[in-house]
Amino acid sequence: MKTLSEIIFIFGIRERRKILFSIQGFYIIFSFLILFAFFQVYHEGVFSSSFLSFSTIAGKIAIVFYLASLVPGIARRLRMHNKIIAVFMMYRRHIGVVSFFFMLYHYMMERGVNLIRFGFPRAIPLTEFFGSMAFFFAFLLTVTSNDISTKTMGIWWKRLHALTYAMVWLILFHVVLHRISVWGVLLFLFGALEGISFIYHKSKRKM
Repeated sequence: MKTLSEIIFIFGIRERRKILFSIQGFYIIFSFLILFAFFQVYHEGVFSSSFLSFSTIAGKIAIVFYLASLVPGIARRLRMHNKIIAVFMMYRRHIGVVSFFFMLYHYMMERGVNLIRFGFPRAIPLTEFFGSMAFFFAFLLTVTSNDISTKTMGIWWKRLHALTYAMVWLILFHVVLHRISVWGVLLFLFGALEGISFIYHKSKRKM
């Protein structure tokens, strides 16, 4: 009898084409949703309050997918191998891009509309600065998350995508400067795991 992890692994391989097609469909549909939400909020439409309310939820979903995208790297450096981690690795790039779409929605509702209306502010609160930096890094990683960028950028692709390890701390500061919550604790734990996994990986390479 197959275990749950084996069932998920087999499904992830067997249905990969359908899963990727569904993810691409999500990109298209959610892009239109972001545009519609932006115009609703900008023009203070009927649904503007609902779209603004969803912004916080979108930010939390973005964190969940972002942390999920870190799991394969942490597991690989700690030499942890199982079927579930293999599935995460298989879809890691797409998990990261999904995270960006929710981050984009959050950013557009919280900052983007006001930037169009009033331009750049003279002073930016620290929490917004860290959030904006994390969003900028996420944008760079997303636009280069494709096979063409991997081949053409060479070693610079790996160096650029190392920014994802700084993002966890930027997002952490963005969150905790708003309020201390379980999300801040979760981000701190993943940031600590990143550091531990790097130290462990280097120590094993020297042996």
